[in-house]
Amino acid sequence: QQNRLARRAIVTSREAVVRLSPYDETKPAFTAYDGAELQVLDRKGDWLQVCADPRRIGWVKREQVTLFPAS
Repeated sequence: QQNRLARRAIVTSREAVVRLSPYDETKPAFTAYDGAELQVLDRKGDWLQVCADPRRIGWVKREQVTLFPAS
């Protein structure tokens, strides 16, 4: 199942606030900028759990990224 979720997300908005959980009210984990490549770990509604590196994991709104199949 992990392989089916293994996708890449490219940030397409100027700034994408990656949050600690999939809610707008949650504290930011980090900010990803236009063109940043993230690995998609999970999905929940309109949110994607993403990883920039092992220490930076959080949730971003689906509308702020474009998804690509894992290569």
